[in-house]
Amino acid sequence: MKFTKFYSFLDVNQHHYLLNTINSALIELDDEHYEKLKKAFYLNNPDVIETDEKNVLADNGFLIEDTIDEYLSIRNKYLFSKYNVSYNLKLDIAVTNKCNFSCVYCYENFSDSKMSFELNDEIKSKFCNNLRKYLNHMIMNYKVKSLQVTWYGGEPSLEWSLIFTLNNEFIKLGNEHHIRYKNVIVTNGFLIDESIATKLSQQNTEYVQITVDGPEIIHDKRRYLANKKGTYSKILDGIYNLLKNGVNTVVRVNIDKGNIDYIEILIEELYSRFQTFVGKGLLSLDLARVFGHRDSFSLSEFYSKRKIIMKKAVKLGFINPSLESGGVRAYCNAETDVLSNLTIDVFGNIYKCWNYVFVKDSSYCTLDELIENNFEILPQNKNRLDYVEKVSLLNANNGQCLKCKYITYCAGLCPDVRKKIANGEEENIYKNEKCKSIVEDLIKEQIKLIYNTD
Repeated sequence: MKFTKFYSFLDVNQHHYLLNTINSALIELDDEHYEKLKKAFYLNNPDVIETDEKNVLADNGFLIEDTIDEYLSIRNKYLFSKYNVSYNLKLDIAVTNKCNFSCVYCYENFSDSKMSFELNDEIKSKFCNNLRKYLNHMIMNYKVKSLQVTWYGGEPSLEWSLIFTLNNEFIKLGNEHHIRYKNVIVTNGFLIDESIATKLSQQNTEYVQITVDGPEIIHDKRRYLANKKGTYSKILDGIYNLLKNGVNTVVRVNIDKGNIDYIEILIEELYSRFQTFVGKGLLSLDLARVFGHRDSFSLSEFYSKRKIIMKKAVKLGFINPSLESGGVRAYCNAETDVLSNLTIDVFGNIYKCWNYVFVKDSSYCTLDELIENNFEILPQNKNRLDYVEKVSLLNANNGQCLKCKYITYCAGLCPDVRKKIANGEEENIYKNEKCKSIVEDLIKEQIKLIYNTD
């Protein structure tokens, strides 16, 4: 037997812990065992510990068979998720390139590069037909077990009719072929009235994500209509419509230097209005970073600032602290190279990353091309290879991520962040293993929140 390389000794508020970063097993240690085990792991010598101690460590995955090559296992799991067709289909579909909002941090950076298309019934019909051909191909050739669609845009609520039509088709398709169907909607929430919320509750909607960037006075300066009119009040009404219809709702908060000081106020306001639904687990928060804006935080700044907000969100029940890791896998669609994982727009363009949907010259293929090639050929163009190969974890950060004990927690970072680091557009947190320090700090914070050790 030998010690796993995927472990971490952690000191948290005068408590000692040993964490298995593969299976998230956590053992609290007294001073004596802490020093004893640290020495044993450092020397990689299990013989210096007692049999009963070995048994506990083995049961929790800290002691493994000598024949196990952990790096090879992790590498293979990563490559499997990257290149193996999954029985669980995942489609991210941008149903429109239009939006009824003019959020500064969105259009200030990308308006000049956005493609200009006019969406009409002919385009919609062609898209639906091609989508049916794709799904029929996947069902006929693979043992498809589930289908998850994420609707986004632009602003997807401008195309409710298209979404509802396709949702009904997918539900019917799932029933016919014994395929589980779920959908997620990423929306600004402005157009969710009572009737829309009722329909969503009947259409296998897993959750709806809605962005709110602060209390009303702050939100309305950041996320407003094209005519500059505020949106906060109507969005909160939309959230209420969803919640009272039993639809799980995630409030995403995009954080930068312009609103960081007001997020805790927002959390308190949301709790005051939706306390009952928070208690039922229907309403949660996602704290996100604004990238590329003049007020954006660097990666390390953001994670440091988020810790403070997390405490408030956890205390009020919006976020459940957890040490559970995500396993070893491709991070998202961007670095996978399989037909079961696609990001598509309504015009039939296929992309590697959400960040560039509807951006000129950013797609790597089309649904038409896939159909013409009998779904066998994916063009080898730059936009595809940048993510599949260039920022693969075999190459990003000089291939060190797959050897890191924290790979199951950060997954090597978002592929687009990897790309931006390589291009000098993002803080290089790989340098001097700053990323490890950030992840370890986040894990310690989760332990504090779970055990309330502050």
